Amino acid sequence: MTTYVKTVYEGRSCRIPNVSKYSSEEDANTFVRMCLEWGLGVVSCEVIDETTALALIKEGNVEYDKEE
Repeated sequence: MTTYVKTVYEGRSCRIPNVSKYSSEEDANTFVRMCLEWGLGVVSCEVIDETTALALIKEGNVEYDKEE
């Protein structure tokens, strides 16, 4: 099952939000936990539904990473 995670950074980091694609919900949830604990400049990190993820990617307002 494909799972998407959206990460938002502090404004001063000059990074746009990021959407990451994971092949399993377990991997996505592990990333969210790590991101919230160790991510520098992270404002939020959460699992989002596929429809929202694809819309954000299509708009081009996010970086997009997919699990290799």
